[in-house]
Amino acid sequence: MKDQRIYDRVAEKHEIVKMQANQNNGYQFVLMTTLVGSQNYGLEFENSDVDTYSLVLPSFLDFVTGKPPVSKEINFPDGSKACIKDLRSAFQLLRKTSPNSIEWFLSDYKIYEPAFASVFKKFLSSGTSLYYLTHADIHNMINATIGCMCGLHGRNMPEGKKLSHAIRLYNTLFKYLDSKNNPTNYLHLDGNELQQARAAKAGLLKDPQIYLQQLKDKVETFSHQYILTEQAVSTEIIAKTTIDRFEMKLFDIYLNQNGYRSVYNCLN
Repeated sequence: MKDQRIYDRVAEKHEIVKMQANQNNGYQFVLMTTLVGSQNYGLEFENSDVDTYSLVLPSFLDFVTGKPPVSKEINFPDGSKACIKDLRSAFQLLRKTSPNSIEWFLSDYKIYEPAFASVFKKFLSSGTSLYYLTHADIHNMINATIGCMCGLHGRNMPEGKKLSHAIRLYNTLFKYLDSKNNPTNYLHLDGNELQQARAAKAGLLKDPQIYLQQLKDKVETFSHQYILTEQAVSTEIIAKTTIDRFEMKLFDIYLNQNGYRSVYNCLN
């Protein structure tokens, strides 16, 4: 069930990013904005920040001349932030598959620009399409999760917040893995992890780094047991094709808006 207050905050951030585009900040079109962070995992508190991720397109001149993609971050007085990612970079990351590159797909809080909404809804509202869009490199998803967890040890943040991040990574990986291909019982949450994470964020959990290490160890052990089955290989092939189609559809609209017919249109 969506929280209208969170949805409104995401919509507000979307409009701010659009205003930045109108001020010629290196991009022209804002395609979508989605919620990232604790609210997606049930780890928020009453005053938790509402962080967002926006996919954008460059000006047409920058696009055709191959100007490098833009990535920016807007920091707000309340401590929240809006990450801005060029669509070209986003799809490069999507093909590599990692927790950070797929999180924008998985949230229930998304704002679409009307001109691109039909394509986003077609690919993101279908469970099958969404599954394939996020499964282009399953091994890398597992290894990237481990890498992100290891990276938490060196970050300058409270131990409780580190554990909260680890829980998010762990939860995402568990939901991501296809139990039909590989049993995920070893990764199954015992029901206490979310409570531990909330307690850690509130400073009420003793030695949260112990729990963080336990989670990392479980994922590492699972990674050694994981077998890339024939079905999983087929999934990756279909995933790469699905990503290509999704990307081409979005750029097709973009080219049409600028008076051009895309190669995709010419082939259909």
